[in-house]
Amino acid sequence: MLRELEERGHKLKVVDSLGAAQAVGVNPNGPGFVGAHDPRVEGRAAGW
Repeated sequence: MLRELEERGHKLKVVDSLGAAQAVGVNPNGPGFVGAHDPRVEGRAAGW
């Protein structure tokens, strides 16, 4: 994909990371929520 973008004239700079994320969403299989945490950084997905 990177090569194709460069062929189209895009200038690219590859970096290790752009940030981190934690997310909470509605559980599609029933009541409640589901959470996800980016393991590259400290933190956790939590709810109440």
